[in-house]
Amino acid sequence: TIAHKPLIEADDRDNLRSKREAMILATWGPKALFEALTDARAALVADGASAIEQLVACNLLGWGLQPNPQDRPQSFDEVLVHPFFAATKEADAAGVTEAQVLELSKGLKLTTRVHIAAELGGPLTI
Repeated sequence: TIAHKPLIEADDRDNLRSKREAMILATWGPKALFEALTDARAALVADGASAIEQLVACNLLGWGLQPNPQDRPQSFDEVLVHPFFAATKEADAAGVTEAQVLELSKGLKLTTRVHIAAELGGPLTI
């Protein structure tokens, strides 16, 4: 688990532990997604993940946790082409390059080039 805790508490047979978990699932929406991604990002920061690693991991999590099933990955093959599973080049000492921003924008879901550049503090010619 990226956030060092389960998203939903369950027993060893994947049965929900309480009505609280059932309510989280029943009311899953933007607020719950935001909280899950905030927890994941905090854990990634604590683990020393780079800005690119944080962005890519949270993008994959956010894509998979979308409230609307049509907005989620539709196959495992689709998940495997996500940049999380590719070797992502780290930003050098000078920071992220525009080429890195453009490359990430090809694979990240629900994220625009402008959002990627802003998140990473990188350049982007508009």
